[in-house]
Amino acid sequence: MALEEEEAKEVVHGNLALCCIKLGRYHQSLEHAIRSTELNPRWAKGWARKASAHLSLGDLVEAEAAIARATLLQPDDKDFAKLRSEIEGASRREATTPQELDKHVPLQTLFHHATHDPPGSSNLLILLHGLGDSHEPFLSFGKKLELPKTSVMALRACDSLPLAMGFSWFPVFEADGNMIVPSRTEERRTRGLKSTLDKLEVFLRRVWQQEKFKPKSTFIFGFSQGAIVAVNAGLRMNLGGVVGVSGSLIQEQHDSSWPPPPGGKSSTPMLLTHGVADERVSITKARACRDRLRGWVEEETMEWKEYNKGHDMVRQQEEVRDLMSFFARHLVLPMDPQDLRSSNLASREDVYEVKDPAIIQAILMRNSIS
Repeated sequence: MALEEEEAKEVVHGNLALCCIKLGRYHQSLEHAIRSTELNPRWAKGWARKASAHLSLGDLVEAEAAIARATLLQPDDKDFAKLRSEIEGASRREATTPQELDKHVPLQTLFHHATHDPPGSSNLLILLHGLGDSHEPFLSFGKKLELPKTSVMALRACDSLPLAMGFSWFPVFEADGNMIVPSRTEERRTRGLKSTLDKLEVFLRRVWQQEKFKPKSTFIFGFSQGAIVAVNAGLRMNLGGVVGVSGSLIQEQHDSSWPPPPGGKSSTPMLLTHGVADERVSITKARACRDRLRGWVEEETMEWKEYNKGHDMVRQQEEVRDLMSFFARHLVLPMDPQDLRSSNLASREDVYEVKDPAIIQAILMRNSIS
């Protein structure tokens, strides 16, 4: 009886997902579809509902991943084949530039986000979480930094991971749960990253249209996978600054075919930090990414710092001091770094410790993310 009740729950959420799509409530549809796949990851229709919700929201990379999972579980389903054709057709018609994307996608479908907006703010700090996390802890982190005249906006990645393991900025896992292996012919990670960057550029353009913030007063802070997005956003757009902690590029970007920044080199100031004992992205790989980046940024715009730590958020006093010094030099309103009370912040480990959920941490310990 208990088993039947659990099965009924997954079907109920699947049916609710379908109803919400027909009512145009796409975010609610996605939430029900995610819940359905969490209750039973082997129920193919749950993944098909998730694919439909992502398709309705314009998240085509995520839609492709979900329908691939459904087809893997139920290969001969004609409805799944039809949905897959719709997704592939939408991918062919997908806007190729942020300007085209801006015409079609409502702002509220781009990113879930939370904001802290003190009166009189002239700077904007965008926070991007790591793989398997969400935006809420990062909003708390941004607020406790207490940067003067600065609003904080934490974004949540669009791609939800299975088993409620959090969210991802671009595809990382195969349909069978194994890691995607980077190669010259593998395009899912790069396509997903470019899709996220297009959405982020549109999102920021909409924010700038409100005339409260400008590109040069906009800063992006990213951790791990979020740092990859932050650094690439800084290469695309001339921003006030970018901070990347424990991440910078994906392995595919070492290929010379990756598009260079517009105009040849980026002028966005960047602070990149990495732990010499990082167990997920080795310091050797991180330094190779640093050297690759130096060819894409103007001279002396990139700062590189190494610390005696693993794959962690900002937590050491020296790292906090470097972070605050960077903001002191680049925020729109100049300030004395001593005014930022870095020594007090350094003692607040609860502010800086943002951990991946235990399940995904175990996966990542076995599979190094490039």
